[in-house]
Amino acid sequence: MGPNPSPQTRRREGTTYIVIPTLNEAANLRKLIPQLAGTLSKTSYRILVVDDGSKDSTQELIESFGREGYPVEVLERGKRLGIGSAIRDGLSWCLARGDVSVIITMDADLSHDPSEIPNLLGALSDSNLVQGSRYTSGGQIVNWTWRRRLLSLGANTLVHILLRTGMKDHTSFFRAYSRRAAEAAITAEGCDSYDWALGSLVAVRAHGLPVHEVPIICRERSDGESKLNIEAMLGWLGFVIREGTKGHSWTRSLVKFPRFALVGASGIVVNQVLLFLLFGILGMWPLVALSIGIEGSILWNFMLNERWTFDTERKKGGPRSRLVRYHAVCALGIGINLAIFAVLHMALNVNYLVSNLIAILAAFTANLRGSVSWAWQTG
Repeated sequence: MGPNPSPQTRRREGTTYIVIPTLNEAANLRKLIPQLAGTLSKTSYRILVVDDGSKDSTQELIESFGREGYPVEVLERGKRLGIGSAIRDGLSWCLARGDVSVIITMDADLSHDPSEIPNLLGALSDSNLVQGSRYTSGGQIVNWTWRRRLLSLGANTLVHILLRTGMKDHTSFFRAYSRRAAEAAITAEGCDSYDWALGSLVAVRAHGLPVHEVPIICRERSDGESKLNIEAMLGWLGFVIREGTKGHSWTRSLVKFPRFALVGASGIVVNQVLLFLLFGILGMWPLVALSIGIEGSILWNFMLNERWTFDTERKKGGPRSRLVRYHAVCALGIGINLAIFAVLHMALNVNYLVSNLIAILAAFTANLRGSVSWAWQTG
């Protein structure tokens, strides 16, 4: 018996499947399918379009491509069920085919360039899931508005902070899956919308499979409309917060939650009292008074957390080093609060009170995570 074939050799022996979720993307598919055919002409490939009841003759277009000899099929689901569930159904459909070796997922709006697929496939020799990344070295974003850039960067930064994935892009669907990675990804139940990008990544990593990023160029769509809306964004944020509360460190976090919340509330009182005394009574310049109030509340919170919230922890380092780390945690929380408020209210016109509530929740989560796993890191 000869030597076992390399991962790349084994993949060439099978078929590469491309899964494309769609909803009213016929104009873009008309260009995308021939581009994919040109890129993959020297390989064995098939294209699966997972459609959610498009009203623009998407199904008829795919059938027309099939008659012309393109290896493309459509999985028609009849109604809008979410991009995440579309990809999961597409992966399951492909896995049921015995010849599948690699599965590519990508958007239908031409934001993902088919010519970059060989780079994703090449990286699979060392990984089970390859993520096309806009934020790793060499990645680019073309023609996005500043609002969309801010939203995407803020979302990825939040995930990086709360989940510590070691990756830079968590919101892109341009990926290459090995069979094992696809089998792991479809276990991410409940991620039916844009949270699939993160949920499937978490599922693959939970199975101990290596993940890799390669740079891609992401372009703004030229035809059609984005399907991302406020409901999907709030669902994504909820998933991030829920996922961030899992695991050993967050079991401790949940135990500390009531004390940490009470300390935070008392810190707000300290901040307000100092501001009132220094500015309202003594007439100090307001920004100076506010800065002293903020610092006073941080010191107050640190003292209570040190002596009460984390009193039973085997603390790492001395009080001074923990105080410095706690200042950094607080600064990060303030930054997250401001960034999320700016995105939701200023960029997306969400009610300012709702925006602030969501921002406070996200900042509080980041503060608790940073306090447990870093400021009061156990030794």
